[in-house]
Amino acid sequence: MIIGICDDQPEVGKILAEQIEELLEQWNVLCDIRIYNTGEKLLKEIKELSLVFLDIEMPKLDGIEVGKRIKKLAPNCKIVMASGMVERFEETYAINAVRFITKPYNIEKVAESLRSTIIDLPGRKTIQVYRERRVYDMVQNEIRYIKAYNGYVEIVSGTEIYHRDITIQKLMELLDQRIFFQIRRGCVINFHWIEWHYKNQLRIEGETFTVSRRQYKEFEQRYMDYDLMYGWW
Repeated sequence: MIIGICDDQPEVGKILAEQIEELLEQWNVLCDIRIYNTGEKLLKEIKELSLVFLDIEMPKLDGIEVGKRIKKLAPNCKIVMASGMVERFEETYAINAVRFITKPYNIEKVAESLRSTIIDLPGRKTIQVYRERRVYDMVQNEIRYIKAYNGYVEIVSGTEIYHRDITIQKLMELLDQRIFFQIRRGCVINFHWIEWHYKNQLRIEGETFTVSRRQYKEFEQRYMDYDLMYGWW
């Protein structure tokens, strides 16, 4: 996930970035943070961002106008508006901002904004995985699927394959149950990466998986619940 900060005062944007980094480190959540000093620069990369902290008072394009363009270009990107002018609060309704915080930034208000927008999303915590004798902290939602072998598991993330010496049952205890589901013995999938699904067949990263008869009914219910809650994400 990438968080954007747009403020025409670089030193102010840097302070907010430091607060966000501190909070994410406490919560063991990995996110990239990008700082922009104009709305024009932000809009060039907006489709890559999941959350934006957007200043209202900026030259040329102010935050409200930038927010309107964000809703057209990247409707799923969440917006937190910031301003030292409380009287502009009502203007944020026009862009469906999820939060309005005042400047100078208060870390408690920043924390509240993060919790309500990204921290409660599934799969944001990390898990330790191994590749070529090196250990990595992987954000759980980067995992596409997991296959179990004799005493270890293969964890697939894009084109990379990682390992961990653990049973699939023990690993499931560490994973976010909102997005991971064991479709059959020795195989766990991430709902978020399902590209196609029909009856007991599904496809992830071009590979087709079959849900076991025993798990099929629960899979259908869990996948429907996931889609209702987080399908927009």
